[in-house]
Amino acid sequence: MGKIYFRTLAYNAEKTIRRCVDSILNQTYRSEDVVLYICDNGSTDGTYDILKEYAEKDSRVVLYQNKKNHVWEGEEIRPFKDMTVSLKEDDYFCALDADDSYELNFLEEMIPFLEENKLDIAVCGSNHISGENNLLLGKRCVENNLFVLTPEAFSDCFQEYHGFMRTVWGKVYNKRAAEALGFFEHLPEERKHLKNQLDYGCDTFLTFSALREAERVGVYKGILHNYYISRKSVSYQYSENRIYSDKILYDDALEFLNVKCGQVSIKNQLFIQMVYHNALNDTIKVLVSSDATGEQKLHDIFDIFSDERTLASITLGQYAEPNQGFLEIRKHLFDFAINFFKDNIQYMPEEKFLELCYAAELMSATVENAELWLFFKKRRINYYVIKNMFLEARELLDELLE
Repeated sequence: MGKIYFRTLAYNAEKTIRRCVDSILNQTYRSEDVVLYICDNGSTDGTYDILKEYAEKDSRVVLYQNKKNHVWEGEEIRPFKDMTVSLKEDDYFCALDADDSYELNFLEEMIPFLEENKLDIAVCGSNHISGENNLLLGKRCVENNLFVLTPEAFSDCFQEYHGFMRTVWGKVYNKRAAEALGFFEHLPEERKHLKNQLDYGCDTFLTFSALREAERVGVYKGILHNYYISRKSVSYQYSENRIYSDKILYDDALEFLNVKCGQVSIKNQLFIQMVYHNALNDTIKVLVSSDATGEQKLHDIFDIFSDERTLASITLGQYAEPNQGFLEIRKHLFDFAINFFKDNIQYMPEEKFLELCYAAELMSATVENAELWLFFKKRRINYYVIKNMFLEARELLDELLE
C-alpha cells in the first residue's frame, strides 16, 4: 500500500492556510499514509511561519520555501518540483489550493471509488463559496456517478466531464495520471512551450495533459471539495497574453478530442465554441475594466473578432438550431463586436482595415443586422475607391446592388 501525496503552493495565504492544511491532515481514511508537500512561494506575510509550525509538529508535512514568487531557482526545492514524477506505482496524488479545503471524508469516499473501478483519475464535486463572505454561490456535481472508460465515452460524455477537468484539484490521480500533469518542466517540449505562454488557464491545460494519458476516469456524485472564489485570482486580471491564452485552450480542447477519440463531433465542436465564447465574454469584461491603454484595448478587441476561432461559429451555426444556448451567446458576442467596430472604425489599423470590415460584415449578417452589414460593406467599397482599386470596388458594388 503506497502513500497519498498532497501538493499545495501557498502565497500570502495566512488567512486561509490553516483551513487548507487541517482539511488534509485530518482526513478520516488512511491519514497515516498522507504526506503533504507544501511550498511557501515567496510570501511576504506570515504564511511561512504558520507552515513551519505545522512541519515542526507533524512529520507528514514536508515544507519547502521558494525565495521569490514564481521564480523557481535552487536545488533545495527540486523535490517539490519533481514530486509527481517521483511517485511509486502504488502511490496516489491530490492537489489543493491554499485557500480551499477538502471535506474530512474526501479520501474515505474517493480512494475506494478509484480502486473499485480501476480508475486513473477519480473526480469529486465542489462547493463554490465566496472568499469574501463564505456564502455558498453554487455547486458543481453530477446526480449519479459518471464513468468514462472508452474512447467513445470520452467523446460522448465530453460535455458532462469537461467542467470538472478545468481544475487540478478535486481529484485523486494514480501515478501515471499524476506524472502526466506535467507540473513545472515535466511536459513534452511542444506542450511545455504552449504552457509557458499561458497567463491563465494553466490548471485546465495541465489537467487535460493528465486526461490525455488516462484510460479510465470517474466522476463521483459526492461533493467533497470546497472552492473559495476570490476576485483577486488571475482569472479576473488583465494581462497582455490573456487573449492568446484563450486561443491556446480552445485549440487544446479540439486537439484533445482528436487525439483521444479520433474526431471532434459536431456536438462537441459547438460545445467547445460555446465555452470559448464564454471565455471571450469574460476576457472582454476584464479588458474593458482594466487600466490597459485605449490603444491596447482596441488592439485586443480587434484581434478577438478577426480571429478564425471566433468566426468559426458562423459556419457552425447551421448545426446549432436546437442549441439555443449557443445561439444566444454568439448573438451577444457578435452584437457587441459589430457595434464596437462601428464606433471605433476610425481606429482600425490600416493594414487590417479590410479584414476587420469583412469580419464585421460576416458577424452582422449572422445576427441579421442589415443596417450594420450595409455600413461595413460601404466602408470596404470606399476604401477600394480611395486606393484606386476600382475593379475590387466594382465587384463589391455589384454584390450590393444584387
